[in-house]
Amino acid sequence: MTASGVGHLASLWFRELSAAALLDALWGSCYLFIAIGLFGLSRFTLFIATVVSAVGVWLILAPSQPLGLIDLTQVTSHFIVATLCASLLYKMRHLPSA
Repeated sequence: MTASGVGHLASLWFRELSAAALLDALWGSCYLFIAIGLFGLSRFTLFIATVVSAVGVWLILAPSQPLGLIDLTQVTSHFIVATLCASLLYKMRHLPSA
């Protein structure tokens, strides 16, 4: 989550400053706030991280326009975060704790 949030914020230096770039920076700051909550590994934060990442993938793939390199890296990072958080949430919920 932290690396993805920093990546979203760092994309401001590689893109033209526009509304889409500022929304990506806002998305990255949300990722960083969720990453702070993940230090405790609470189930709620894992659920929020999974939902926010899945919504991020959906928002990028929803328009029927060709994806650029930055869009592909963002979809990849959102998807990786969503699958990792969902798998951790599943393990915390269904596997017995030690």
